[in-house]
Amino acid sequence: MISEEDTDKYLAEVLEILKERFEGGDKTALLYAIHHCLLMKRPLPEWLRLAFLHTYQAHARFEIRSWDQMFGRPVPKSKHLKTERRNAELRPLII
Repeated sequence: MISEEDTDKYLAEVLEILKERFEGGDKTALLYAIHHCLLMKRPLPEWLRLAFLHTYQAHARFEIRSWDQMFGRPVPKSKHLKTERRNAELRPLII
């Protein structure tokens, strides 16, 4: 079983990468970071809490037209949903 210390170390590394991606303009990184914290049952770091609040409040002030504008498209235009779903299903089998 993985120790709490290893879990926290792994999460810190993942969150640092996602923070850099988010600050670089990758809007999807915000939801990925929240997902990882929830999955690992850990609180949101301050940067993530503030980023989410800023995003949500922009919505509440009607500064955005859709959630895609704030979080990125769930499936980018260049991707085909059917192909991506198949790849996701096959990934664990290949590993």
